[in-house]
Amino acid sequence: MGNEVGRTGFHVTHEKSVKKRGAILDEMMRELKDESIERWAQRNPSIVVEDEDSNIALVNGGDGDMVPCEDPKEVIAYGQQRLAKLSTPVKEPKRNPATGKETGGMWTSSMFVLHLPKSLCREVKDFYPVFDEDGNETGQRRSRWVARDRKEAIRYFNDALKYLAKEVIPGGWDAILGADIQFSESTPHIQVLADTFAPDPKHPGQLRTEFS
Repeated sequence: MGNEVGRTGFHVTHEKSVKKRGAILDEMMRELKDESIERWAQRNPSIVVEDEDSNIALVNGGDGDMVPCEDPKEVIAYGQQRLAKLSTPVKEPKRNPATGKETGGMWTSSMFVLHLPKSLCREVKDFYPVFDEDGNETGQRRSRWVARDRKEAIRYFNDALKYLAKEVIPGGWDAILGADIQFSESTPHIQVLADTFAPDPKHPGQLRTEFS
């Protein structure tokens, strides 16, 4: 990559309810199920359906590496193994029937999205139509950015995963439940689902929440 310097977008959100991991993975690993591809393509006009098979779904293999994932249930199962090691059971949030808002509970999951820097992309101009508020085409079109080199992009995302595990996620590599490298939208990116748990120093072999 020489001496090029790139700037990458980064976004993270957090979730309390463990039950919502299934919905997160349905979008994140949609390429594994035709019905998920169809459903999410209707919601997200940036998805290029014919490129969905270029995405890469990964699950934590439990031995310090990420391995190919064939079903989102594999990610759920790995997460359940870690939940079983918690020294204090997860406290689910409660919904206030009057306001509909959730209160209390424990933060259990973090979702990271990292985009491939533009310096590692090639611009495809006028790829997507632009629509107005009524859903009509404006006549303008927007660009799509694709990986300049697929192997280079995968190497970048692997390095990003290692950085997250070492510097960002409290539980390190073991806390990464699954990831998906996506080449089928307007910019190549990786989505990462991790839990918020780390080893409990007071209870060897068990975990505790480290969210802050």
